[in-house]
Amino acid sequence: MRRFLKKILYFLSLIVIFACVVFISMDLFVNRKQSENSIFIWGDSQAYQGFDLELLAKTTNKTIFSAAKHGAGVYDFLVFANKVPKKSTILLSISKPMQLRRKENDYNRSGISLSSLITLKKHNYSFLEIIEILNNNIKQPCKSLYISKNPILYNYADSIVFDEPIQLFNDIYKNVPEYLFNKQDIFLIGLEILKKKNCEIYLIEFPYHPILVDIESQSPIFHLTDRFFNKAILLSNNSSTYILDLDNEKQVMHDLTHLNKHGAELVTNFIADKLGTDTIMNFQIIY
Repeated sequence: MRRFLKKILYFLSLIVIFACVVFISMDLFVNRKQSENSIFIWGDSQAYQGFDLELLAKTTNKTIFSAAKHGAGVYDFLVFANKVPKKSTILLSISKPMQLRRKENDYNRSGISLSSLITLKKHNYSFLEIIEILNNNIKQPCKSLYISKNPILYNYADSIVFDEPIQLFNDIYKNVPEYLFNKQDIFLIGLEILKKKNCEIYLIEFPYHPILVDIESQSPIFHLTDRFFNKAILLSNNSSTYILDLDNEKQVMHDLTHLNKHGAELVTNFIADKLGTDTIMNFQIIY
């Protein structure tokens, strides 16, 4: 029986080693991109739906690589921070939804990174949660961390879509989740990695619909996410904040947290115009 268990453990170890070799090779031959004349984007669905990549490439005359994914979380950010080339230009959105999202609902499929998994373990991720992330990446290997083709943006409509009930947001903002501070600390570690790589980091805060802003303003979470954003600004050494007010005659939101195509075009043009200066800045998009 003991010999059988040893064989099983040996076999599992070989699988893990093989998977690591495969993902490291994919990183070297697929995900590594030259930082010169390129812009790298990271974020969750707010960033994915908030940029028109083709428009951004055209207006900046740069190659765009986006690692934004629906449901992206702290693990995905650590993988991105470790893989992105040194001295890269980065448009970074660490959204409020990703800070509040339950850990098991994060995307967690950006490839296998042992250093990132160790960081999670040091910040109160359980052994089972680590195994689940490994399992996710073995089942659905990351073919490429970046996309350069345009995402399917939400079509323009005169009114917003209520995909989720308002009560869901009331429940989310009712109490401070126990994992919030762990997630925020991990995001700051990822920022430190980017700083050590001498990356130019442009922080972006995408908007909430006024309905959700009202819910958020009455929550104990409100000051905690704002305080985190200020910490991120200080860590990124960004001295200027540019504000884009999207309140205009045409609807810019698809739902309570995502921009539609019209809103994404406005944001893309606004940011592209500011990237031509020598100042590293933050962008706050309000509605």
